[in-house]
Amino acid sequence: MHAWKEQGKSRKRLGPVESFEEFVKDLKTELIDDEYEIVCIFGDCIWNIFSNNHTVFNENGESYHLGSWRGSAGFIADVIYNLQHVEDKSFDYIDFYMGGIFSHERAELAPVYEFIFKKLKAKNLDWEYLFPRMGLISFNKDEDEKDDIVNYSPEEAVEKQLEKEQQQNET
Repeated sequence: MHAWKEQGKSRKRLGPVESFEEFVKDLKTELIDDEYEIVCIFGDCIWNIFSNNHTVFNENGESYHLGSWRGSAGFIADVIYNLQHVEDKSFDYIDFYMGGIFSHERAELAPVYEFIFKKLKAKNLDWEYLFPRMGLISFNKDEDEKDDIVNYSPEEAVEKQLEKEQQQNET
């Protein structure tokens, strides 16, 4: 085991720990910043609702998007930072990227989602869940395609796929 010393936000290894008592003496209990934790969990839940291919829309069918996965995470980080609810903390897209993938381990998220959805309903907004999927890749193989890996051209494959989709849309 090694002893660690905090220097600013980074930790520096000092060397091996000689005994368990030395380890316990240097052990610090971290306090949870409740305000910061609430803001992070709320941001994660907002990301899950407005990103990840889901759609929030009004009664006229107009949809509200925050952008791509990374774009929506950055937007949420900017809004939270600009509201200045958490002092001495800055936020970046990575703080909210992929939403609550880890938040559910830290807190019960159902009340947060209930709060957000009640606010959406009060504004006459609705939400449509869309199962996350990849939209650029098709694993279906046409009967006339051959497994010619050596001569495979991504450009030609995309062109053929687009032509095929256009023909399907026309019929």
